[in-house]
Amino acid sequence: MNYIKTACILLILLSFSVVITASDTLTEFFPTTEGSFWVYVDQDGNEFTRTSTEQKNMGGEIFHTFSYEPAIENWEKYNYLLHPFLYQVNGEWIRFYVADEIESAIKSKLKKRLDEIAAELRQKYTDQLPSGISLDVDYTIEPTAQNPLYFLPSTFNNKEKWIATQVGVRIQISMNIKGTEINIPEANKSVSLTMKLSETGNLIGKESVKTAAGIFEDCLKIEYRTKTTSSNNDESGIQQGLTDQQPKDKITT
Repeated sequence: MNYIKTACILLILLSFSVVITASDTLTEFFPTTEGSFWVYVDQDGNEFTRTSTEQKNMGGEIFHTFSYEPAIENWEKYNYLLHPFLYQVNGEWIRFYVADEIESAIKSKLKKRLDEIAAELRQKYTDQLPSGISLDVDYTIEPTAQNPLYFLPSTFNNKEKWIATQVGVRIQISMNIKGTEINIPEANKSVSLTMKLSETGNLIGKESVKTAAGIFEDCLKIEYRTKTTSSNNDESGIQQGLTDQQPKDKITT
């Protein structure tokens, strides 16, 4: 199995200088009041504002929503840990409902790489085929993400770990020769790849952060680490090209 590990460090800036213990809760540090907002700057210098907008009653449960400025328009840059739209804060968890967004982001990110692979395959085999004969390459991407994503427990101890989310991705690349009666063996017509991404949250400590607004002491330092396992029937290097395109989280504060 192939393990791809990606780390995302999130510093939760607390509004008060306190030390979080097992008896403390995070709900007061994750405001749900309409109009509350946060300004984020990621490690690439990109800035955005997240605003708590409204409450929704769904099936007897209360959910909250976020809006973003600038608006999210490019799914290739979507980060599900930073850009939830629907979330819930209860006695046990801060939970993000981002399955649809995760699936859209995965499709967008993998489509670019698969388009490149399809073009490379067409060129490679077309150059070897007689005039009038061409290779048709197609693919499907089927991601399946879970709801909810467990962003943070409401109470926890130092060094606690938890499974934040799991995502499955199935990719099928099919090939067919046009312009000839030659039949390609079924075993050689397609390449399949199945990946499973498991995201683990881990409280790794606290630290002080200096910002334009002042110094925030005892900020929680959370690491989200992704482990990817995959299986496929391809030996051509397509798998590596695809895992290079998996969502990568970035350091932010």
